[in-house]
Amino acid sequence: MDIDFIDKSVENGHFLLALDTLGNLGSFHYATFSRFDTLHFVTWNESSHSLDFYNLEKGLFSHRIFVESDGPLGLSDIEAMMYGDNSIILFDGNARKALVVGLDGSVKALNFRQMEFYDGRSPLDLYYSFASEFGAKPTWKNGQIYFPITKNVNFESLQYYQNPPVGQYDIQSNSGVRSFGAWDRVYLQKDGYFGFLGEISLSEHSEGVALSFPMSPRVTLFDTEGNFQKELWIATSDFPAMSKGLSRSNDDLQKERNLGIIEPWFLKTMYHPDLNALIRFQKKPQALKKADGTLNTNLFGNWLLLVSKAETNYSVLEVYEIDAKDLFLPISFPYKNGILIKNKTDEEEDKASFTFFKMG
Repeated sequence: MDIDFIDKSVENGHFLLALDTLGNLGSFHYATFSRFDTLHFVTWNESSHSLDFYNLEKGLFSHRIFVESDGPLGLSDIEAMMYGDNSIILFDGNARKALVVGLDGSVKALNFRQMEFYDGRSPLDLYYSFASEFGAKPTWKNGQIYFPITKNVNFESLQYYQNPPVGQYDIQSNSGVRSFGAWDRVYLQKDGYFGFLGEISLSEHSEGVALSFPMSPRVTLFDTEGNFQKELWIATSDFPAMSKGLSRSNDDLQKERNLGIIEPWFLKTMYHPDLNALIRFQKKPQALKKADGTLNTNLFGNWLLLVSKAETNYSVLEVYEIDAKDLFLPISFPYKNGILIKNKTDEEEDKASFTFFKMG
C-alpha cells in the first residue's frame, strides 16, 4: 500500500482534573467511556482498593466504587481493566479471574480457569500477558472480550512467539471462543529477542480488533470473529521493517534497557472513535547517553504521534512531533478531537494535570 505522509504541527493546551483527597493517578489501569454525551474517566485506586470515577467535561471527581479484596466477588490484585457494556471489568491474570463491576455498583465474577477455545487450546497452556502501559490489555467489542495470551513457556524462547497471541471470550455465554492472530515476523528471528519490548498492543477499531507490536511498523486488523482483514503500515517511512534483536541467550539486562533508548519503537496503538482513526506512539531513536554522561531514558524523549484514519482507507498518515520529556505517555486516551496525555509530575496532590493535543 502506498502511504502519503503529512507532517503537521501540534496544537496543545492544558487540562486540570480535580482529584478526591484519597485519589491518585499513579496506576496504568484506567478506562474511559461516554454516557449521556459526557466523557468519563475511571482509574484504579490501589490505596483504597476502589474504582474512582471522574467527569471529564467538568474536570471533577464524581464518585467511588469499592471492590472487595478477597472472596468470590473480590480481587486481590488488578493487572488490567477496561470498559464494556455499562461495566468496568477488572482482571487478575494470575488468579484467572475477572470482575464485572456495573456502573450501578453490581458485581459479577468471570472464571477463566476452565476456559477452553474451540481450537483446542487448554487453559493450562495459557498465560495472560497483561502489560497495560504498552496497551497489552483487554479490549471490548460487541459483547466480546479480546485479551493478550501467550504460551506458558520462557519468554526468551522462540516457542513463546509461535502461538496466536489474542484470545476471544464471549461474556454472555461466559466461555472462551477462539484464539487468533500471529506474532509479527520481527519476533520470529533466530536473534529476535527484545526484552520488555516483546508485548502486544490490542485496540478496537471500527469493525473489530487491531493488533500491533512495539518493534513492528505493521498493524493488523481483524473482524470481531478473528478473521484477518488487512495489514497496515502505521510508521514513518524510515522505520525499519525488520529490527534486529538481541540473542535469545542474552542475560544482560542493561542491553535490553539500552535497546529501548537507542532504537525506535512503539509504546501502544489506540483507537479514537470520534476521529475513526488509529493512533500510534512512535519513539524517535536517541543517543545512549546525555551530555553529562548519564543514560537517557527509554520513555521521556522525542516522540511522534501517528494518526491513520479509516476515511482515507488508512493510506494517509498524519505525523505530529511532540517533546515528551514532561509527559507520562502510558496514561493517555482520546478526548474530543485529540488526546489527553498526563503530565509527568503534579504540583498539587489534589489535581492531576494533562496536556491536550489537538488533531485534525
